[in-house]
Amino acid sequence: MDDPRTLHRTLDLCLKVGEVLLSSGAGAADVVATMRALSRALGVRQSQIDVTFTSLAMSVQQGPDESPVTQIRQVTQREIDYEDLTRVDQLARDVVAGRTNLEEARTTLARIVSSGHVRPRWAATLGWGLMCCGIAVQLGGGPVVVLVAMLAAVCIDRLQLLMTRRRLPVFYQQIAGGVVATVLASACTRLASPGSTSTPRSW
Repeated sequence: MDDPRTLHRTLDLCLKVGEVLLSSGAGAADVVATMRALSRALGVRQSQIDVTFTSLAMSVQQGPDESPVTQIRQVTQREIDYEDLTRVDQLARDVVAGRTNLEEARTTLARIVSSGHVRPRWAATLGWGLMCCGIAVQLGGGPVVVLVAMLAAVCIDRLQLLMTRRRLPVFYQQIAGGVVATVLASACTRLASPGSTSTPRSW
């Protein structure tokens, strides 16, 4: 690629795609593979990509006597969004297949990032609850177990959404979700058998 401006715009597109994928729940290996496929489809060969939890870096050296071109992008913490993940993944597939060029891809990506969602956020919470209901039914749970599973899923999702907006790390969000599930399960077990007491062993 001889045009430096096109090269910079290509690297910028790949990094923005990687940022959306990584912050929306994709794994680091998948992000690297998508960015590399995207850059090759747009004419950039031999790119070096480094992905961490908080940043992405992409470097290209077009010749042994030329200085490498490097761009770095910080990954902003966002809530996991599978709708954006799906739309950006489809955009990358369109670019790789030759159905979308560089400028069209940049415009489409800007629209995906800036636009809202087709469904309201509470619909996603309800979806998590219904999914956990289905899992409880598959495991043979009764009506009470199904209800508790749905309540736990709804509470965990709303709590993690609140923690994400406060920019708390995902590690603490997972701990908080585990605490909610454990407390609900313990409370329901206690309510189901209020008269049960442990009897001491006789030696």
